[in-house]
Order: sequence, then structure tokens, then C-alpha cells
Amino acid sequence: MKALVMRLMQFAIGSLGSAVLNLMTIPVITFFLSPEEYGKTSMFMLVQTLLICVIYLGFDQAFAREFYEYPNKNKLLSTAMVIPFLFSGVVIGLMCGFAKPISSFLFGSLVHYHVVYLIAASVPFLIFERFFILVHSDAE
Repeated sequence: MKALVMRLMQFAIGSLGSAVLNLMTIPVITFFLSPEEYGKTSMFMLVQTLLICVIYLGFDQAFAREFYEYPNKNKLLSTAMVIPFLFSGVVIGLMCGFAKPISSFLFGSLVHYHVVYLIAASVPFLIFERFFILVHSDAE
């Protein structure tokens, strides 16, 4: 029991250290950026993260689960990436078509509609990144 508690404490130290580091960096960052601008960058990251989680549709997890079972890794990779790329095409099209309303919803202003295009442009790169990280982490 004592070993289990010690192990859990080791994991907790990492989370606590991260929280303390974030707590210390926010005042420094907001010294250089206004809190409003910091909030906009946080919103950008939040939308990007949530959007990409939805776009994967679980195919990244299915790929990781099947990686060792499937003999042809290249075919598995291409098959797992097809659906997220097709779905991302639909999402990107909708984002570009409704950039101004999305900008108004996310940032409270129509001025930042360019940011919606940046989020849309980042989606294919994030899909590639996720699957290639999975390939390299599973291959080792």
C-alpha cells in the first residue's frame, strides 16, 4: 500500500509542478500581453484542440490499437487517415464559409475573422502530426 501511495505522489508532483509553473508564468505573460489578448490566444488554442479531437473521430485511437496486429503498417496508416481528412474538409469548408460569425462568437469581434482561417489551415497539419507521432512512438 505504501508503494502505491508513493507512486501516486510521484505522478501528483508532475501535475502540481505544472500548475505552479502556469501560475507563475501568467503574470509574466500578461505583463507583455493585455489580458484580453492573452484570452484570445487561449481561445485559439482551445478551439484548435477541441476541433481536432472531434475531427479524429477516434481513428487515431483505433490506429494505435491495431498497429501491432495489422501486418501492413502503411495501409493501416493511410486507411486510418482517410476519414479524418474527409471530415476535416467538411469542417474547413464550413469554417471558411462562416468565418465572420465564428469570429464574432469566439473573439467577440468580426475583425479577427482571419484567425478562423488560420485555425482551418492548421487542421490538416495537426492530423498529420498526430498520426506520425503515433507511428514513431509505436514503432520504437
